[in-house]
Amino acid sequence: MAALPLDWQTADSQFQLAATTEPSPEKAFDREWALALLASVIERLRAECAVENSERWFEVLKPFLTVGKSAIPHFEAAAELGISEGAVRTAVHRLRRRYREVLRDEIAQTLSDPANVAEEMQALFSAFSQ
Repeated sequence: MAALPLDWQTADSQFQLAATTEPSPEKAFDREWALALLASVIERLRAECAVENSERWFEVLKPFLTVGKSAIPHFEAAAELGISEGAVRTAVHRLRRRYREVLRDEIAQTLSDPANVAEEMQALFSAFSQ
């Protein structure tokens, strides 16, 4: 059996560094909950689009939900869908609005008092800023 070297002089500082770089269990849980909730919202939107036979539109426009407004050029999506940039902007606006509605609904389903949705949304977004 190989001996395990123990460096008592640096162990204390190594463990302190590890403790400060990793999120607390509560923060890690909050982040995982937020990611799961957002994935659920995306899946609901995908299912809605499937019912409307617009899965392709959803797949092309979905990146606009998760990045900044100017991160993806609208002309690329317009060319891929064969529509104008204005139509893409309108479709993205509607998809974002529906995304917010579904997100609020998903959060409300987890609460005993739906009046607390705004507070929970703040908690959801703060989970990503930590």
